Amino acid sequence: MTVVLVVLATLSCGAVATVLRFVILRAAPVVGLHGVNVVGTVLLAVVVALLNRGSLTWPVAVIFGVGFSGALTTFSTWIVLIDQRRQTHPWRTLILDVVLPSLAAVGLSVATFIVLG
Repeated sequence: MTVVLVVLATLSCGAVATVLRFVILRAAPVVGLHGVNVVGTVLLAVVVALLNRGSLTWPVAVIFGVGFSGALTTFSTWIVLIDQRRQTHPWRTLILDVVLPSLAAVGLSVATFIVLG
């Protein structure tokens, strides 16, 4: 696969993931935000685990890991949500918007490596 094809495929996957993220966040802003971040993180863990065991090539890993997973997740929107919600409910925000999604993403990613590794 040529570099040009990898770049075009990465951009295409990124575009699809961006539209998907937009639709999900419009439908369910808070739950959708946590959902896309956790799912995107787990998808990246799947890509890395499959790459690690030799089931994926580097170009395919870049296309799905960087293109799709990278565009699906959104750190900046997460930080804006935390900043807005922490002013009225700091402890609830810490637990529901920081700790639980982070634990879910890390826990599911570790489980992915255990299952696929």
